[in-house]
Amino acid sequence: MASPPREGCAPKLAMSPALAHLIRHTVRNESVMSVGTIDVPGARHITLRHLCASESHEASLLPASDWFVSIGAAELLPPPCVSTFFQAMHASRKGVILAWGLSRALNDTCCEAPSMRHPSVIHEALALLNFRLRSREHLMLPTAHNATREVAVRVSVWLHSRPFREQYQDTIDGCAGTVDGAFHTVNQTRPLRDHFLDGRLAQCIARMSANGSVLDVGGGSGQYGAFFHLQHADASASPIVVRGVTFQPQGPGGVGPTSWMTVDGTAGIEEHTRRYGPPGSLVLQANLCNQSLRLPVHDWVISFEVGEHLPTWCLANYLALLHRSNRRGLIISWSSFSAGTCHINAKAPQAVGSYLTALGGYKFDSSRPCIHTDFSWLRKNQVFHRVHQGSASCKYPSALN
Repeated sequence: MASPPREGCAPKLAMSPALAHLIRHTVRNESVMSVGTIDVPGARHITLRHLCASESHEASLLPASDWFVSIGAAELLPPPCVSTFFQAMHASRKGVILAWGLSRALNDTCCEAPSMRHPSVIHEALALLNFRLRSREHLMLPTAHNATREVAVRVSVWLHSRPFREQYQDTIDGCAGTVDGAFHTVNQTRPLRDHFLDGRLAQCIARMSANGSVLDVGGGSGQYGAFFHLQHADASASPIVVRGVTFQPQGPGGVGPTSWMTVDGTAGIEEHTRRYGPPGSLVLQANLCNQSLRLPVHDWVISFEVGEHLPTWCLANYLALLHRSNRRGLIISWSSFSAGTCHINAKAPQAVGSYLTALGGYKFDSSRPCIHTDFSWLRKNQVFHRVHQGSASCKYPSALN
């Protein structure tokens, strides 16, 4: 049974002259969207209840503003809403003024602050989205119900930025003309350029997802789907050959998922895989940057070497797609090297892990079950298992009003 929330562990905050000055000096006459319990003068105010409701409606996209302001609200979010909060922050055009974390003394037993995060996790998560920290101030803010009681708050100002390689991607061979990181179908070979099948990694995924379902996001030419098909195909079925490596059918006793779906942003990929791909390799075209994209939820989501190809504006939407589309976990590989083809947003594994920690509900598998791979660049893949969050006894009415 969950421990009851401590009284006053997540007080509603009120505006102070120092905070008003910081916001006014930062945003000047630009547009502002305010999320949470503090009303910012002149801003479009969005309640947490409205923010959380937007996640369940495919077409309800929150309006973008120059600045996103949220003071002492993120920790109040029910866990399913945190991803939407990140998307709303990232949709701002100029930057974010944020205070996430009222007190280090709060812990997981506090139902009133279910999304408390360590400041270093928030810092690394925002850095993954290419926010750059401009300033940080410690302020004392009064509470809404007791003006004489003050709470220490660390308010940070973050500015949007883009990596050097993204700013000059049109000068990189083969990378010009794409706004969503998708490759172009340039010939009729299979698999297409830079689409690989790592046999040992595929076997690991097949074991982990046995008798379950898999969604492959950014799955290239459907090569992993073709591998999954062979795990249950009759021994008389034709093998597949990928870049000189032959994969044989395993027969009815093979181990692997019983259903899978592959999506990729490459134009014409569905027609290409229907015409030239082996059984199981069908790929549906989808814009991974589309904020309203909703895909069927699967037990596991896999996504290999995709994030480094995506533009900055797309990153929060891509990660939200991975997050909302899995029940049991996520297996992801995101290159940390800028030297690869069209690698405009290389990120370290720790940064990806911090972002998923910030979203909540994931546990990193430190045993590294899929560390043995055929290709060196896939050895840094990370496996995250879904874990239960919250309790049925936790209510959030005050936080969402």
